[in-house]
Amino acid sequence: MPYIIAVAGAGGKTTYIKKLRDKYILEGKRVLITTTTHMMLESDTDLSDDAGIILKRIMENGFCHAGTMADLEKIKSLSENTYNTLCQNEEIDIILVEADGSRHLPVKIPGKNEPVIPENVCEIVIIQGEFSLGLKAADNIHRYDLIRRQKGFAECFEELDESANGLKDNINLFDEGLSISRGLIDRITKEFYVKPLGEKYKNARIRVLYSNYKSGRLEFYEQKNSSGS
Repeated sequence: MPYIIAVAGAGGKTTYIKKLRDKYILEGKRVLITTTTHMMLESDTDLSDDAGIILKRIMENGFCHAGTMADLEKIKSLSENTYNTLCQNEEIDIILVEADGSRHLPVKIPGKNEPVIPENVCEIVIIQGEFSLGLKAADNIHRYDLIRRQKGFAECFEELDESANGLKDNINLFDEGLSISRGLIDRITKEFYVKPLGEKYKNARIRVLYSNYKSGRLEFYEQKNSSGS
Protein backbone atom coordinates (compact mmCIF):
# COMPACT_ATOMS: atom_id res chain seq x y z
CA MET A 1 0.00 0.00 0.00
CA PRO A 2 1.18 3.59 -0.56
CA TYR A 3 2.91 5.54 2.21
CA ILE A 4 0.68 8.57 2.83
CA ILE A 5 2.17 11.89 3.93
CA ALA A 6 -0.11 14.80 4.88
CA VAL A 7 1.44 18.29 4.90
CA ALA A 8 -0.13 20.97 7.13
CA GLY A 9 0.69 24.42 8.46
CA ALA A 10 1.97 27.38 6.46
CA GLY A 11 5.06 28.90 4.91
CA GLY A 12 5.72 26.61 1.95
CA LYS A 13 3.56 23.47 1.95
CA THR A 14 3.33 23.20 -1.84
CA THR A 15 7.03 23.91 -2.28
CA TYR A 16 7.86 21.18 0.22
CA ILE A 17 5.52 18.71 -1.47
CA LYS A 18 7.26 19.35 -4.79
CA LYS A 19 10.65 18.79 -3.16
CA LEU A 20 9.42 15.48 -1.79
CA ARG A 21 7.98 14.54 -5.18
CA ASP A 22 11.32 15.15 -6.90
CA LYS A 23 13.20 13.22 -4.19
CA TYR A 24 10.94 10.19 -4.46
CA ILE A 25 10.97 10.18 -8.26
CA LEU A 26 14.79 10.13 -8.19
CA GLU A 27 14.51 7.09 -5.93
CA GLY A 28 12.35 5.38 -8.53
CA LYS A 29 9.12 5.68 -6.58
CA ARG A 30 5.71 6.43 -8.07
CA VAL A 31 3.95 9.43 -6.53
CA LEU A 32 0.42 10.82 -6.33
CA ILE A 33 -0.06 14.44 -5.24
CA THR A 34 -3.51 15.57 -4.12
CA THR A 35 -5.30 17.66 -1.49
CA THR A 36 -8.03 17.38 1.12
CA THR A 37 -8.65 21.15 1.06
CA HIS A 38 -7.54 23.34 -1.84
CA MET A 39 -4.38 23.52 -3.92
CA MET A 40 -3.27 25.64 -6.84
CA LEU A 41 -4.23 24.34 -10.27
CA GLU A 42 -1.17 23.64 -12.42
CA SER A 43 -0.75 23.05 -16.13
CA ASP A 44 -0.30 19.29 -15.67
CA THR A 45 -3.03 18.77 -13.04
CA ASP A 46 -5.33 15.84 -13.77
CA LEU A 47 -9.00 16.77 -13.26
CA SER A 48 -10.57 13.51 -14.45
CA ASP A 49 -11.30 12.10 -10.96
CA ASP A 50 -10.79 8.73 -12.64
CA ALA A 51 -8.51 6.32 -10.76
CA GLY A 52 -7.58 4.48 -13.95
CA ILE A 53 -6.53 7.64 -15.81
CA ILE A 54 -4.61 8.95 -12.80
CA LEU A 55 -2.77 5.64 -12.35
CA LYS A 56 -1.88 5.59 -16.05
CA ARG A 57 -0.29 9.04 -15.75
CA ILE A 58 1.63 7.95 -12.66
CA MET A 59 2.96 4.90 -14.48
CA GLU A 60 3.99 6.98 -17.50
CA ASN A 61 5.46 10.03 -15.72
CA GLY A 62 6.39 8.80 -12.27
CA PHE A 63 3.83 11.10 -10.66
CA CYS A 64 0.44 12.73 -11.07
CA HIS A 65 -0.98 15.88 -9.51
CA ALA A 66 -4.72 15.23 -9.25
CA GLY A 67 -7.89 16.72 -7.84
CA THR A 68 -11.25 18.11 -8.87
CA MET A 69 -12.00 21.65 -9.99
CA ALA A 70 -12.74 24.14 -7.20
CA ASP A 71 -12.50 27.36 -9.22
CA LEU A 72 -10.44 28.76 -12.09
CA GLU A 73 -7.23 28.74 -10.02
CA LYS A 74 -7.60 25.95 -7.48
CA ILE A 75 -8.42 22.28 -7.14
CA LYS A 76 -10.14 20.48 -4.29
CA SER A 77 -10.05 16.87 -3.14
CA LEU A 78 -10.60 13.81 -5.25
CA SER A 79 -13.89 12.01 -4.69
CA GLU A 80 -13.79 9.55 -1.79
CA ASN A 81 -14.15 6.59 -4.11
CA THR A 82 -11.26 7.66 -6.38
CA TYR A 83 -8.98 8.41 -3.43
CA ASN A 84 -9.74 5.11 -1.71
CA THR A 85 -9.21 3.17 -4.93
CA LEU A 86 -5.79 4.76 -5.45
CA CYS A 87 -4.86 4.11 -1.81
CA GLN A 88 -5.41 0.39 -2.42
CA ASN A 89 -3.19 0.29 -5.52
CA GLU A 90 0.18 -1.34 -4.97
CA GLU A 91 1.66 0.38 -8.03
CA ILE A 92 1.68 3.70 -6.13
CA ASP A 93 4.46 4.09 -3.58
CA ILE A 94 3.82 7.54 -2.11
CA ILE A 95 0.75 9.76 -1.74
CA LEU A 96 1.46 13.41 -0.84
CA VAL A 97 -1.56 15.29 0.51
CA GLU A 98 -1.77 19.04 1.03
CA ALA A 99 -4.05 19.06 4.06
CA ASP A 100 -4.25 22.68 5.16
CA GLY A 101 -4.69 26.21 3.84
CA SER A 102 -3.06 29.40 5.12
CA ARG A 103 -4.06 32.14 2.65
CA HIS A 104 -0.37 32.50 1.68
CA LEU A 105 0.62 33.64 5.19
CA PRO A 106 3.84 32.27 6.78
CA VAL A 107 2.36 31.04 10.09
CA LYS A 108 -0.97 29.37 10.80
CA ILE A 109 -3.24 28.57 13.73
CA PRO A 110 -5.69 25.91 12.54
CA GLY A 111 -9.44 26.30 12.91
CA LYS A 112 -11.78 23.82 14.57
CA ASN A 113 -11.90 21.36 11.67
CA GLU A 114 -8.35 21.86 10.44
CA PRO A 115 -6.09 20.46 9.21
CA VAL A 116 -8.00 17.91 7.13
CA ILE A 117 -5.88 14.80 7.64
CA PRO A 118 -6.75 11.52 5.84
CA GLU A 119 -7.69 8.78 8.30
CA ASN A 120 -5.16 6.43 6.66
CA VAL A 121 -2.23 8.84 7.05
CA CYS A 122 1.23 7.42 7.82
CA GLU A 123 3.13 10.66 8.43
CA ILE A 124 2.10 14.25 9.21
CA VAL A 125 4.47 17.11 8.40
CA ILE A 126 3.75 20.49 9.99
CA ILE A 127 5.46 23.49 8.40
CA GLN A 128 5.75 27.03 9.79
CA GLY A 129 7.57 29.93 8.15
CA GLU A 130 10.60 30.95 10.18
CA PHE A 131 11.10 33.82 7.72
CA SER A 132 8.23 35.53 9.55
CA LEU A 133 10.35 36.28 12.64
CA GLY A 134 10.07 39.96 13.55
CA LEU A 135 7.09 40.55 11.28
CA LYS A 136 3.79 41.92 12.56
CA ALA A 137 1.85 39.05 14.12
CA ALA A 138 -1.62 40.34 13.28
CA ASP A 139 -0.76 40.54 9.57
CA ASN A 140 1.27 37.35 9.17
CA ILE A 141 -0.45 34.67 11.27
CA HIS A 142 -3.52 33.06 9.75
CA ARG A 143 -6.31 33.05 12.36
CA TYR A 144 -4.28 35.12 14.80
CA ASP A 145 -7.48 36.03 16.64
CA LEU A 146 -7.64 32.46 17.99
CA ILE A 147 -4.81 33.14 20.47
CA ARG A 148 -5.74 36.61 21.59
CA ARG A 149 -7.75 35.25 24.52
CA GLN A 150 -5.59 32.19 25.17
CA LYS A 151 -3.68 32.06 28.44
CA GLY A 152 0.08 31.68 28.28
CA PHE A 153 0.70 33.24 24.88
CA ALA A 154 1.62 36.74 26.07
CA GLU A 155 5.01 35.51 27.33
CA CYS A 156 5.90 34.44 23.78
CA PHE A 157 6.08 38.09 22.71
CA GLU A 158 8.44 39.21 25.47
CA GLU A 159 11.67 39.42 23.47
CA LEU A 160 10.30 41.21 20.39
CA ASP A 161 7.57 43.49 21.73
CA GLU A 162 9.05 46.95 22.24
CA SER A 163 5.72 48.46 23.36
CA ALA A 164 5.74 46.21 26.44
CA ASN A 165 9.30 47.21 27.42
CA GLY A 166 10.18 43.56 27.89
CA LEU A 167 7.59 43.07 30.64
CA LYS A 168 5.26 40.22 29.74
CA ASP A 169 2.65 41.30 32.31
CA ASN A 170 2.07 44.48 30.29
CA ILE A 171 1.53 42.74 26.95
CA ASN A 172 -1.90 43.16 25.39
CA LEU A 173 -2.55 40.56 22.70
CA PHE A 174 -4.89 43.04 21.01
CA ASP A 175 -1.94 45.39 20.43
CA GLU A 176 -1.56 45.52 16.63
CA GLY A 177 2.19 46.19 16.95
CA LEU A 178 3.22 42.82 18.37
CA SER A 179 5.88 40.89 16.43
CA ILE A 180 6.37 37.19 15.77
CA SER A 181 8.99 35.45 17.91
CA ARG A 182 10.43 31.96 17.67
CA GLY A 183 8.79 31.15 21.00
CA LEU A 184 5.42 32.11 19.59
CA ILE A 185 5.81 29.88 16.52
CA ASP A 186 6.94 26.99 18.73
CA ARG A 187 3.99 27.44 21.08
CA ILE A 188 1.42 27.68 18.28
CA THR A 189 2.81 24.57 16.61
CA LYS A 190 2.88 22.54 19.82
CA GLU A 191 -0.52 23.57 21.19
CA PHE A 192 -2.55 23.70 17.98
CA TYR A 193 -0.88 21.01 15.85
CA VAL A 194 1.45 18.55 17.57
CA LYS A 195 -0.63 17.84 20.68
CA PRO A 196 -4.09 17.39 19.10
CA LEU A 197 -2.79 15.55 16.04
CA GLY A 198 -0.68 13.26 18.19
CA GLU A 199 -3.73 12.36 20.25
CA LYS A 200 -5.94 11.74 17.22
CA TYR A 201 -3.47 9.97 14.91
CA LYS A 202 -1.58 7.81 17.37
CA ASN A 203 0.00 5.58 14.71
CA ALA A 204 1.26 8.41 12.51
CA ARG A 205 4.73 9.89 12.63
CA ILE A 206 4.61 13.65 13.28
CA ARG A 207 7.36 15.98 12.11
CA VAL A 208 7.77 19.74 12.50
CA LEU A 209 9.68 21.68 9.85
CA TYR A 210 10.63 25.35 9.71
CA SER A 211 11.03 27.10 6.39
CA ASN A 212 13.40 29.95 5.62
CA TYR A 213 15.03 31.53 2.61
CA LYS A 214 18.64 30.72 1.78
CA SER A 215 20.18 32.35 -1.30
CA GLY A 216 16.69 33.21 -2.49
CA ARG A 217 15.39 29.63 -2.19
CA LEU A 218 12.97 28.31 0.39
CA GLU A 219 14.65 25.63 2.47
CA PHE A 220 13.24 23.37 5.18
CA TYR A 221 14.81 21.97 8.32
CA GLU A 222 13.46 19.76 11.06
CA GLN A 223 12.55 21.00 14.49
CA LYS A 224 14.46 18.86 16.96
CA ASN A 225 11.49 18.07 19.18
CA SER A 226 9.38 16.49 16.45
CA SER A 227 7.59 13.43 17.74
CA GLY A 228 5.78 10.40 16.46
CA SER A 229 5.66 6.66 16.57
